[in-house]
Amino acid sequence: MVTMKVCFSYLGQYSKALRRFAVFSFGALLAFILLLGLCLKPVMAGTFSSMAYTSKVLAEGNHLPVFQLLEQGNKEIQRSNDWLSLITSVPSPHKGHAFLKLAYEQSQNYYGDNVFLSLFEEEHSRYFASASLLQLFHEQEKPFQSKDAAYETLSVRREGARISTAIPTFLGINGRVSLGFWRITHFRQTQFSGQAALIDGTACLEGTLEHWDSNLEAFRKEPYHGYGLALSLNLSKELVPGTEVFVEGFPLYAWDFLYNAGVLIGELKSDRQYMDPKEFINYGALVKGRYEYKDLKVPMDVNSVFGIRQNIGDSMRVQLSVTQNLRPELQVSLWNKDWQIIASCLYPALYYLEIAKNNISAGAYFGSTAQTGLTSLGLTLSGQVRF
Repeated sequence: MVTMKVCFSYLGQYSKALRRFAVFSFGALLAFILLLGLCLKPVMAGTFSSMAYTSKVLAEGNHLPVFQLLEQGNKEIQRSNDWLSLITSVPSPHKGHAFLKLAYEQSQNYYGDNVFLSLFEEEHSRYFASASLLQLFHEQEKPFQSKDAAYETLSVRREGARISTAIPTFLGINGRVSLGFWRITHFRQTQFSGQAALIDGTACLEGTLEHWDSNLEAFRKEPYHGYGLALSLNLSKELVPGTEVFVEGFPLYAWDFLYNAGVLIGELKSDRQYMDPKEFINYGALVKGRYEYKDLKVPMDVNSVFGIRQNIGDSMRVQLSVTQNLRPELQVSLWNKDWQIIASCLYPALYYLEIAKNNISAGAYFGSTAQTGLTSLGLTLSGQVRF
């Protein structure tokens, strides 16, 4: 399995200059997009003709104690930072690495003939624990040694706005350019890499630990703040009547910027018993290192989609696409008067079904495979008002 990595570059003494440049760039790009909208539609007044509210929640991964996750409730899941204690307190039915992705999104979207505006809040988390680390917690009798113990987490919370507008057609290619700007209210990222062993009932864990935390307040001299910028492009071209190829969300620029975030880089070494008699985890590990406050520039995850869609008659569309991380998806859409049904399958086993009537829609994610232990649960709700 390919583990999740986040690469960081430090801004240091250039942070203030870059901050001013980023603010100036955002203003210039926003003015550019608005100017395009003005050119494409001379009168901007009354541009937006409908508004929609959308909410989405999705949990996807393996080794997932789904019922325990659901029992915690939505609010508690969003604020929980101790996913490792949850998965280690529930026996794992499958061998191998464990991973989990959680996504919470809600937005107010304003639609017009040429301009689209979205005000959004989102929280994304992802976690990874190697099989050897899980074995360290679950098997307290059989001796073992492993050099590939790993644990990684990333959670980020954003709120901001996105605006997009159509661009002039060129060589039969239709396009839209989108600009996003957001505030980062929470950021936490942890990476551990080392070795694990179980000798005479004692768990030994040692390796390198790296931790970035926007909430750390110890010895902080200046307040934390963060923001992000993204510029993306959608393109489509009709090959023959009814058949269209497209690219959605192609990133031209996408970064998160964090200022005065807490950074810990150190060595973890522990030879303590990790599970006490009541099967609670003992976090008595010794970490040698120190916290500092640094400016970070983090690449923003943007999952582009490339595909082809075919209209069949006046009531059916079939779409085949592939994501940037090479996950193929097949989608079928059916509509009849006021009703619409969308069904899709994203490899390896993430299924989605949405039913819409008039301007209200509800969708559900689900998926489970015996081979990989993959489990997915999710829900989307959307309502649209025209004016």
